[in-house]
Amino acid sequence: MARLGGDVRIDYYDFPIAPNLRTINVTEAALDRAAIGVGNLNAFMNGAPSTVKAIAAQWRTAITRDTVHLAAGEWRRAIEYDSLERTEKGFLSGLLGGVIGKLVAESVFQVRQFGHIEYFTPPPRFDRRTRRRPDFLGLPANSGDPAVVVESKGRSNYFGGHSGQVEQAKQQVRSVLSVPGWVAVHRYVQYTHFNNGVLVVDLYDPPGPDGSIPVDDAPGKSEPRIDLRSYYRDVVDAAVALQAPSVELGGSEYRMITYGLLALPD
Repeated sequence: MARLGGDVRIDYYDFPIAPNLRTINVTEAALDRAAIGVGNLNAFMNGAPSTVKAIAAQWRTAITRDTVHLAAGEWRRAIEYDSLERTEKGFLSGLLGGVIGKLVAESVFQVRQFGHIEYFTPPPRFDRRTRRRPDFLGLPANSGDPAVVVESKGRSNYFGGHSGQVEQAKQQVRSVLSVPGWVAVHRYVQYTHFNNGVLVVDLYDPPGPDGSIPVDDAPGKSEPRIDLRSYYRDVVDAAVALQAPSVELGGSEYRMITYGLLALPD
């Protein structure tokens, strides 16, 4: 059977025991889903009309698609991306890092919810001695698995693993002391970059004092949750705002089956 997407290679560094999964297959539909789901459009557009949210969702997916393209079963840096100036490249690198970070967390660590760390309630417990915070928190599908805390970094070119930059990022994920409801917390740093123009991912594990996964000995009883409505309602808002049963995101058309629950034309 032909593969619909492209492979993204994952390299592991500093892991006491590295996961077995070395590549993930990423489809165009997966890119669209992650581009919408990893960001919270409502967070910075509180009270904005649904049409604005629809445009924002379309913009996020379109920008992600314009950053990379499929070639010979790999995701490669797009020509349009190369032509951007440095600040624009930095912004898109961060966006792409978060998108791929969500897909890596789901595939490698069986995460079922993944988003910006400040969107979770109750919030994780942070080390008060530092103001630096990591980017993302992921909650696993299996309650017995560890939650994941991720600092995501994006590069428009190759990243050679500069020790100073990696250590600073490791300090950011170490700032999370525990996640309510989860006994174990796995912390890692992700660098999403391009090796000879091909999209690749490096994961760096900052081990605990004894080289193992840091464990909270007294986890809180309340399980953190993310408001899924503020992630996935944007897709519904887009359909409602456009008054159409299908929505174009990232160059693909998505048809919504509402079973009569929404006043959309047939």
